[in-house]
Amino acid sequence: MSFYFGKTDIIVYNCSSCQGFSRTVYLAVSNYQLTRGMMYRGSFEGAYGMLFVLNSTQQTCMWMANTRIPLEQSWILQNGTVDYIKDAKPFDLNNTCANGRYVLETPLNTVKSTSHFIINTT
Repeated sequence: MSFYFGKTDIIVYNCSSCQGFSRTVYLAVSNYQLTRGMMYRGSFEGAYGMLFVLNSTQQTCMWMANTRIPLEQSWILQNGTVDYIKDAKPFDLNNTCANGRYVLETPLNTVKSTSHFIINTT
């Protein structure tokens, strides 16, 4: 990668089984990382996705400028509940805004069966 993103593990709970499993995600925490995200990348390079860590639960807008792969964008509340999910198309410049403490970008159809996340970014 031409820029550095740290990694962490999150616990994902599947609706159908209510079983949790650990997945490694890239972390976007600095202003540069939050604005860069998945731009110019062709894959997650073995990670489950990229987690955008915001300062607080807030309305956050995402777009797909310079993003070459389709993504599932999930806005997640502080308690780990998935609040909103959007299938995002490559290079789409339209903003999608929703409330969340985190935004998780994953390959399409990754999160739709997920009901809850445990996120520890410390």
